[in-house]
Amino acid sequence: MRNNIIVKSFRALFTADRVLFVISYGLTFMQGVTRVLPIITIQLLFDALADIGKPGGQGKGMLCLLLFTGSRIIKHLISLATNYTYEKYDLVAGRGMKKNVNEKVVHAPAICFENTEFLEKVNKADRGTDSIRRFIDVWMMVLLLYVPEVATVLVYLYKANPWLLLVLLPIILPSAVVIRLQEKEFARQEENCANLSRKLGIYHRLLFDVRSIMETQVAGYKELLKKKSFACIAEKAEWEYRYDRTGNRLENIEKLTILAGRILIFGILVICTQKGMVSIGVFAALLSSLDELFAIVEEILSAATQGVSESLEKIRNYFGMIEDQSHVRQGDRELERIDDIVFQNVGFQYPGSNQPAIRNMTLKIKRGEHIAVVGENGSGKSTFVKLLCGLYPCTTGTVQINGEDISGYSDRTVYDKFTAVFQQFGKYAMTVKENIILGFPENTVRYQKLLRETGFGVTGTKTNAVLSREYGGVDLSGGQWQKIAICRARYKDGEVYLLDEPTSAIDPKEEKKLYDLFDDMTRGKTSIIVTHRMSAARLASGILVLRKGEVCGYGTHEELLKTCEEYRRLWNSQAQMYA
Repeated sequence: MRNNIIVKSFRALFTADRVLFVISYGLTFMQGVTRVLPIITIQLLFDALADIGKPGGQGKGMLCLLLFTGSRIIKHLISLATNYTYEKYDLVAGRGMKKNVNEKVVHAPAICFENTEFLEKVNKADRGTDSIRRFIDVWMMVLLLYVPEVATVLVYLYKANPWLLLVLLPIILPSAVVIRLQEKEFARQEENCANLSRKLGIYHRLLFDVRSIMETQVAGYKELLKKKSFACIAEKAEWEYRYDRTGNRLENIEKLTILAGRILIFGILVICTQKGMVSIGVFAALLSSLDELFAIVEEILSAATQGVSESLEKIRNYFGMIEDQSHVRQGDRELERIDDIVFQNVGFQYPGSNQPAIRNMTLKIKRGEHIAVVGENGSGKSTFVKLLCGLYPCTTGTVQINGEDISGYSDRTVYDKFTAVFQQFGKYAMTVKENIILGFPENTVRYQKLLRETGFGVTGTKTNAVLSREYGGVDLSGGQWQKIAICRARYKDGEVYLLDEPTSAIDPKEEKKLYDLFDDMTRGKTSIIVTHRMSAARLASGILVLRKGEVCGYGTHEELLKTCEEYRRLWNSQAQMYA
């Protein structure tokens, strides 16, 4: 499994930018070669100094000194170039990994965002994007940067005394055990911290986001949110403390092992030098390079225990998200037009819920019909709309368009046919025009006409301002934002209009004008409007009455007053408003 992760990570990093990959790690290899030069030149220098009194010794000594100095300069220059390229490639590769996660999230069905397990998977995958570069970098540094230097030191050790190589084994072997133990411990920590991190993000948005902070302050539940936030931080810190405590114990064992090996090797080298088995130059080269060797060993072990073991679990989460095909919509047929939409024994249940939101719904909507959907809060009205346009898949039964299952069509071709105003619509930190047009071709005449039709009452200055106080712009009332959402839907102008409480924040006087606008903009099209205003429902050609997720009535206003008790109750509860 680990080998598979290495191959996948290597491939992902290479494909992010092939040219920068080759340059970055090519320079890393050159840096590894230049790290060997000071070891060789220091031996030559000390041997030359030992022979300084002999004929030609001074010239040889000066030459070796120049070689030693030059090797240090070259090593430093290559190191600078490597670090610059590394930082640049790190940004490019990180951007590529983030893009992969974002693309997966963008194409995930909307129902996934009602699933806690999916949200945690996204959170873990996002953290894994930074780990791929770190993980591969450790391996590439070992192969390209450290191997040339370590190989040179091992050759020197072997020449000094072959038994010195055996002393290195007790230093290296414990690292394999440590990595495995750290990996298991981090996997447990990652599992427990993912949900806590997501909760903490939600609490922070409620406490510090400009759109939430006013309600938080006035309503007086700031202290409650702070308490919950601190509880999450404390629990997360506890898991991190447990992990760090275990890791520190294991690292202490490693460091003691390294120290013992270091003392033993130094003692053997002193004895070999005293007996004339190695020259003073070899002794000096080994002594200086052993410091480097043990620093490399400590760096590799530190990266392995603190980096690789953590990265492995995060990278598994990343590839688990990227390779997951369970949320991919399989339909690929093109939808030319919508003639009818049929619900056939449709049932729907939200992830993690024990109760269905929609039960055994059978219904047919023909092209050109105008349907109003009414019912109490929680009756399934908004869920019905999301099933209708394919945002949510049925748990049971089928939703059919033109006699074909909606899942057989590509999601993009289905969404293109619908125009929607949902209860929770986007409020983007852009200008009014940008909020309305979004990704569609700009038509200034049409845009200005929509502003006039909806009675959007802002001055020209405000129209050009960013709609967010966070960025030095302006904020709008709830009713004005709702008018922007209506303009946005009108600008797209699909075949089927879905209006979910489109005037809930608009005063009654303006509401009448907007319903006249709805009537005009949906003429010749199919429309479904979800509303609590029974007077608005009366204007529809058909009224769908929902109660606890079930259809308890369908017909005109007059028909339902005679046949549907639930509709009569809803109508009578507001009747005094229309008297």
